[in-house]
Amino acid sequence: MDPAQPDVRSLQADLVARCSDGILRHVELQITNDPAIPFRMLEYYVGLQSSLRERVNQTLFYAGREPLRIPANYESDSTLHRYSIVNLRETSRA
Repeated sequence: MDPAQPDVRSLQADLVARCSDGILRHVELQITNDPAIPFRMLEYYVGLQSSLRERVNQTLFYAGREPLRIPANYESDSTLHRYSIVNLRETSRA
């Protein structure tokens, strides 16, 4: 790939749905502690908001074997993007 050209890829969200409360929700399922996830959640948010023209509530469900090490935000010098994480390893079984 030519380093002068940006890496363009198509993101595909695991689930985007409007819930009965009227809120548009984006859900991602993750089974590894991928360090790229926070930035990818930002990419999803920007893409969804850009195409749908409304705010999106984001939640990442973590179901990995290793302890969760993914932060619930993407932060840089100029940007802070937050999303919720549900650690399925810590949910109680009924």
